[in-house]
Amino acid sequence: MSKRASGSVGKEFAGQVAQAFAGVAEEFGLEGPEESDVVLPSVLFSIGVLKYEIVHDSHSHSVETRVAFELEASRLTVGLGNLVPAAGLGPAEQVKDSAHTVWNMMRSLDTQVDFVKRLHPLLVSDGAQDLIRKAGAREWRRR
Repeated sequence: MSKRASGSVGKEFAGQVAQAFAGVAEEFGLEGPEESDVVLPSVLFSIGVLKYEIVHDSHSHSVETRVAFELEASRLTVGLGNLVPAAGLGPAEQVKDSAHTVWNMMRSLDTQVDFVKRLHPLLVSDGAQDLIRKAGAREWRRR
C-alpha cells in the first residue's frame, strides 16, 4: 500500500461520497452533503430525524455508512454492516467497506448506496426504531 494511494483517498473522499450519493439524495429528498472532520472525515445526508453519515477511516483504510436516528432524548446509530442482515437483506459481508485505493472506495460506496436505496423505505416507516434497535444500534443519551 503506497502512501500516495492512501493520500488520494483522503483527498477525494468528500467529492466521491457527494457524487455516489447524489442520486439517492435527489430521489429521497435528502439534505446534504454536509462535510465534517471533527473525529474522522465524514459526509452527512439527512431527512428529518434520519441521518446517513459516511465516514472515512484512514487507519483501517475503510469507508462506512452509518445510520442515525434522532430521538427526543437520545440518538441511535448503527452501521450498514449490522443493519443489512437485521433487515433480512443478506449477510453483512455484502456491504463492502474497503478504501485502500480510490477505486476500492468508489466500489465500496456504490454497494453502500445500493443498500441505502433498499433500506430507506424501511427507515422512514413506523418500524424504523425497532429495526435500528434490532440491528444492535448504540444509543447515545443527550445531556
